[in-house]
Amino acid sequence: LGMTDPELTTSEADGENAMAQMFFLAHELAVAQRENPQDDIVNILLNGTVEDEPLTDEEFCHFFLMLMVAGNETTRTVTSQGMRLLMEHPEQYQMLVDNPELLEGAIEEILRFDPAIIAFRRTAMEDVEVNGQRIAKGDKIHLYYAAASSDEDVFSDVDTFDITRSQREDVKNGHRAFGIGEHFCLGSHLARLELKVIFEEILKHVRNPRLNGDINWLRSSFIHGIKKMPIAFDVV
Repeated sequence: LGMTDPELTTSEADGENAMAQMFFLAHELAVAQRENPQDDIVNILLNGTVEDEPLTDEEFCHFFLMLMVAGNETTRTVTSQGMRLLMEHPEQYQMLVDNPELLEGAIEEILRFDPAIIAFRRTAMEDVEVNGQRIAKGDKIHLYYAAASSDEDVFSDVDTFDITRSQREDVKNGHRAFGIGEHFCLGSHLARLELKVIFEEILKHVRNPRLNGDINWLRSSFIHGIKKMPIAFDVV
């Protein structure tokens, strides 16, 4: 995720080495679980099947890496981006404090306005035409999530962050922060629940949150992440 960020890696080779170490960790975990099975998700994956076939060791390692990203990086990123947006719009933060029932709609607007994923590459499985653009079977396509969630045919005032948008528009089903179709994020319900719990606790105890220094952004073509965001706030 940070392979192109000079603060996190000194070379592409270092990034590839870190990835390899993650694969080794996943392999060691699989070996340990086969010797001493536990009642957890690792055991479920090792004993599960796809089209009546078990996952190969390589497939398990890839799945492990995906869970590390999907189960941690994206939710953490949306939490940080959400706090940044609410600090940039303090009147909307106070609105949430006074009207906590707006939180679920606010989370959808955060996901719409600043999704964690920048882009995903997909492969066209058949010839298709989209808005006059011909795409041939086998073509590689980059899908930009923020652009899709700023479609003026779906939303009004797309460049305006508004936590009350859900009262007028179907934000939850209109944004593309979780993808669409067969590739829709399997963890979307968990992510929404985690974000709801996190922001509920923040809203209970934090007042007047504000930036207290410069934001240190992750340099990545995949994750729109924040490495460091110093803030100050009052506690209640």
